[in-house]
Amino acid sequence: MEGRFILTIGKILIIAGSVARSISFAQAAHPAFEVASVRPSKTNENWFWNVTPGGRIVCRNCTLQRMMILAYRVQEYQVVAGPAWISKDQFDIEAKPDTPSTPSDVDPRQILRSLLEERFHVRVRMETRNGPAYALVVIKNGPPLSADQSPPAETQPPPDRNGAMPRGALRMTAGSALGRAIPISLLARFLGQTLGRPVIDKTGLTGRYDIEFHWTPESVSVDSPPGVSVPDADAPSLFTALQEQVGLKLESTTGPVQQLVIEKVERPSEN
Repeated sequence: MEGRFILTIGKILIIAGSVARSISFAQAAHPAFEVASVRPSKTNENWFWNVTPGGRIVCRNCTLQRMMILAYRVQEYQVVAGPAWISKDQFDIEAKPDTPSTPSDVDPRQILRSLLEERFHVRVRMETRNGPAYALVVIKNGPPLSADQSPPAETQPPPDRNGAMPRGALRMTAGSALGRAIPISLLARFLGQTLGRPVIDKTGLTGRYDIEFHWTPESVSVDSPPGVSVPDADAPSLFTALQEQVGLKLESTTGPVQQLVIEKVERPSEN
């Protein structure tokens, strides 16, 4: 999946219990759109999306699945029950709300949800079911890490592609991960995104850690941005690198998996 993203310290969703249950999204005030243009993409470039001050949405080469991941703050493996086209067809979108918002009032995810409901007629629910997962544990003689107990500053500049990493941030590219003063829960979240399966932190480790490891990804994009090195083909797998370079291990298990179940979706009319 193309695109760049950086994980920073934030609220971590904790899922408890093993009984499947249905959760309805809170119905907030939905913005209406003065203009909402949705057209099939004519290029195959990397996807991009942005919500500008005032609530204007711009998406380029975005699949509906990618937009749902952004709108509902879930991972790809959590989106279930939709038709095949939601992960294949790409769209260019521009939408302008009929009543512009001030920057402090803009909730990008809520605005995007409103657009998906209006133009794709999306209706979803959240369920928690038991499913395959990984447990992140400490190996016998690990981890070879030093804990940093002091919290990161509340406000720091975001890390850029090649710049210095602020404390509390994790940056990943194909085949490498670099984190400064991060909790293991953030590493578990990153691993879940990479592996397409929930990763449950069972290390018992507290504090914050500097983490860096390298592995051979299953696939490497030949269109990597400038400054991003191509992974070493001789590097170990992610599972081996995690053990040898970090001192942690992934074990197969089962656990509660929160899923975004698509109840209804329709192809948008082009305009």
